[in-house]
Amino acid sequence: MNNIQLFENNSGIGIYIDAQTGESFCSISSYARLAKKDKSTISRRFGTVAPKETKSAEVVTKTGLKTVVLIPEDLIVEWLPKDNPELATQLLKLGVRSFLHKVVDYKHQSQNQSSSQNEIEQSYDLLTKIFDGLNISPEVQKLHIIDCLKKQYDLPMLSEAAKTLEQYTAVKQRYIRVTDLAQIWNEQNGSSKKPTEINLALQKAGLQRRIFAKRVNSKGKTVSDNRWELTEVGLEYGSYVAKPAGAAGTKQSIQWIESVLSLIGEFL
Repeated sequence: MNNIQLFENNSGIGIYIDAQTGESFCSISSYARLAKKDKSTISRRFGTVAPKETKSAEVVTKTGLKTVVLIPEDLIVEWLPKDNPELATQLLKLGVRSFLHKVVDYKHQSQNQSSSQNEIEQSYDLLTKIFDGLNISPEVQKLHIIDCLKKQYDLPMLSEAAKTLEQYTAVKQRYIRVTDLAQIWNEQNGSSKKPTEINLALQKAGLQRRIFAKRVNSKGKTVSDNRWELTEVGLEYGSYVAKPAGAAGTKQSIQWIESVLSLIGEFL
């Protein structure tokens, strides 16, 4: 059993819950506290139970990973009325409503909302694991996940989230650095091209030209101000982007759309 998690209340009573099925268990010590019985008494009783009725699991506790012997719900229901009648009555009251609702297949609105929310969260987690293995940006990954969720759940907020993310991604993803172009090219072609080689290929393809110039820096010294400049054809694939404040060299750089790689392959 690998999905068991420990939950404790303010009194320190631990309940073990299977995250997949929702099935709940007590350890021998936690049941003893619930039943107000001596732990050794419960331990001896548990020793007489048929092996098929017992369970154990490796659970992360405050002291580390431990193998815990678990008392299943069936045994708790059988033992508790005799061990602690008062608590058993409370348990019965809690269960009566759920049982009667189940008889007529009734679900309270809050139950439906909670169930739907849990289902969406589980779907999101599963899709995240699937897309984590793909070489796509976090923004595009989330777009794919939301698109999948939209097909399954008719929720207006998903459409609004997708619309906002699409707008953000369109701006952010349209232009990327030469460093990013090199990385994409290398991943697609199993090579190790450097950004300088990508720049030279862009030049050979007639998309940019090298400008050699001089400028006076803030200290009054004349320094080189060599930079790349877009050609008329290059303007269709590249854009000037302002550099962060304090960055060395010219105040702007050129970034490109990813499809420009299809034009420079023969020069790499």
